[in-house]
Amino acid sequence: MTLRLFTPAEASTALPDVRRHTERLVSSRADQIAAHARIAELDAGLVDFPARRDGEQVFLCWQLGERDVAWWHGLDEGFRGRKPL
Repeated sequence: MTLRLFTPAEASTALPDVRRHTERLVSSRADQIAAHARIAELDAGLVDFPARRDGEQVFLCWQLGERDVAWWHGLDEGFRGRKPL
């Protein structure tokens, strides 16, 4: 693969298109995540993401205010069944 080198003027001219395409990619990814995630409890800001852990289907669990997705629980468990990853 040959890498095309841009001049500063060309890069500046291309920047609006790059921004538009980047925003579309980010939006598309957010839509994909939202389509598969489920709001477990709206008032508490709980969101579950389907996942596999040790071959078992589980939910990764995140709560509004948490920095990372750091918890999981079984399909029949809820917030009280959260375990650290």
